[in-house]
Amino acid sequence: MLALLLLGFLMMAYRVQSLNAESPRTETHGICRLNSPEDSNTTERIDLSPYVSMSWEYDADYVRLVVSTRNPFSYTVYNVTEDFDVTLNDSITHVNETTQIDSIDPSATNIRKYLSAWTYIQYFDNMTLIDAYGYENLLSLSLSVSTTTVVIGQSTSVNGSITPVLAGVNVTLWYMPNYPSYWEPLANVTTDENGNYSYEWTPALGSYQLKANNTGDENDFPTESSTIALNCVEIATSISISTSSSSTVLGYSVSISGTLSDQYGNGLADEPVILYYTSYGVNSWTLITSVASDEFGNYSAMWIPSATGTFTIEAAWNGNATDAAASSNVTLSSLPYLNQYVFSVESNSTVSDLAFNTTNSELSFTVSGPSGTVGYVKMAVAKSLVPNVTDLSVYIDGNQTDFTASSTDDSWILYFTYTHSTHMVTVALGNSTVPEFPTLLILPLFLITTLIAVVLCKEKIIAQKALCRLKYQRQKS
Repeated sequence: MLALLLLGFLMMAYRVQSLNAESPRTETHGICRLNSPEDSNTTERIDLSPYVSMSWEYDADYVRLVVSTRNPFSYTVYNVTEDFDVTLNDSITHVNETTQIDSIDPSATNIRKYLSAWTYIQYFDNMTLIDAYGYENLLSLSLSVSTTTVVIGQSTSVNGSITPVLAGVNVTLWYMPNYPSYWEPLANVTTDENGNYSYEWTPALGSYQLKANNTGDENDFPTESSTIALNCVEIATSISISTSSSSTVLGYSVSISGTLSDQYGNGLADEPVILYYTSYGVNSWTLITSVASDEFGNYSAMWIPSATGTFTIEAAWNGNATDAAASSNVTLSSLPYLNQYVFSVESNSTVSDLAFNTTNSELSFTVSGPSGTVGYVKMAVAKSLVPNVTDLSVYIDGNQTDFTASSTDDSWILYFTYTHSTHMVTVALGNSTVPEFPTLLILPLFLITTLIAVVLCKEKIIAQKALCRLKYQRQKS
């Protein structure tokens, strides 16, 4: 007896598995059991879902399976029945019967789309075990977007489908911003012949949750998709900054220039660019000036530092309603030489230990920056110190490196790059003659020397005249 019961349950499990394999739709199931013929006055009921329930009715000549569906909109209850003409008595030792409901009352035709019910009946000697498995096939609604992050002004495609495939079904799209946090209708769309729907949405700046639902009708149960997140961000912008310095102490100035543009390469016109500077050990920024970008997004300004040294110069833009703020900075180090020349070094690295060795005519400094990034140096050398640019050589950690050179009125501009870490940079001025004294001092020194010589000569003449006069007076006396 126990073996037969176990065999029966195994057969039921196999049948349920095969039925699931036959239907690709999402299914739920339950078991409604009538244990013996003596239970004729007892009807067991099981709810498969909020919309579908199942129960048994028992009579001496048949067993009836009753499946009920409730439409949530009309509150109409539809019953589907299936009778099994069997007699339960002691002479039945073992009977297996399986049936699938496919004959439905025409008044309940809407049930056919969403409900299939199977029964599996077993009889064992004087005890009746009747199990019914009901499967409710509800609609399934999917939702996706072409991109979960969009730039303001751009659109994203909201797509989805309904399963099983149904054409002409109304789908409502909903969105919920971060604030205020409540669902708002976005659009109503209709599925095509393949059960698909699509909508192009251009969101405002912010973060959102999206979902889709079908509220159902007389023929459809309601269904809702899962939610997905979407972000609409500002247009990214960038601002470049570059400097150009004179190479003489007299009239030393720094030209600052750059371009403000968006992520699409468009220059942002008539926007205020603010320039600041700070120095080593100073925790605040000092305003240099504010300038407006031109029609191409370019800006420029002239700065006259109060002293030479190492400065960090920053260009900043505060952004607007659609474009994100941007800032960029460079380090500018300058070193005077003989109160006449200025060596200037611009870099996106941290520059330190800037020095000039007059013995071997070498300028040296240290650069450092975040590992794995690229650093650059742009430096100015006076043409009066190095008339021929081919005399210049650049070494990084003792290894000669290539550089590009350009020319201004009074300077050579050298440019080279490197991978960031900490490097020692040496710039050799080669065979060029570096004057020990500034040329501007030669003339004054010559004049002073001449004047001293004239004074000494005059004093010597006066002394000689005095001596002659003294000798003449002695002779006369």
